[in-house]
Amino acid sequence: MSLRKTEKPGYVPTKRKSTKTCRRCGEEYPKDRDHFYPITDQRLGYSKENPGWSYICIPCENKRTNKYKELNPEKVWKRATKYAETPHGFMTNMWNNMKKSKDGVGFKNFGEFWEHWEEQVRTYGMKCPYLGIEMTMVRGKSRAAGKFIKTPTNVSRDKILPGRPYSKKNLVFVSWRANEKKHNITPRIARRFLSFVKERYGTEDIE
Repeated sequence: MSLRKTEKPGYVPTKRKSTKTCRRCGEEYPKDRDHFYPITDQRLGYSKENPGWSYICIPCENKRTNKYKELNPEKVWKRATKYAETPHGFMTNMWNNMKKSKDGVGFKNFGEFWEHWEEQVRTYGMKCPYLGIEMTMVRGKSRAAGKFIKTPTNVSRDKILPGRPYSKKNLVFVSWRANEKKHNITPRIARRFLSFVKERYGTEDIE
């Protein structure tokens, strides 16, 4: 077997170091996602399977981020609001809140949850399946009041059968107005609701 041009007789390849020293704090940590943010830019020769690692450790990055938030609250608020009112940002927030449900979540990950949302959009567009009104994605927290404000047309999550986990079968996206009306249900919403029960579970006679 021939040697590479850069190799000499007796050459022993060195193992890549499994730790990395943060350039900011000087601490040494393992090269993993718990301690450094991965770099996957292919232009730099990296990939998801073989990433590079940030020069700054995650604790130092968090300190830098928190300091920036303290010094630039308005910029941070505007940026967060802009993202939260995009479909991906709005649904990411919904996913994070949904995972706290005491009944659990049947989706494997956010990607599967997102696909479920996109499937409904392909069928109904942005129309509420119960009321037929156009649904919106407005961030619910008021900067001035510092509290949440409900927007009746906003997209909300609705479990078809209470007490069961959120899943492809048991989750439908409806407007806040429709969700609230379920507590004082009208015949129209009842018919639409039962149509989803039958579609997802094959029968309306289910507990």
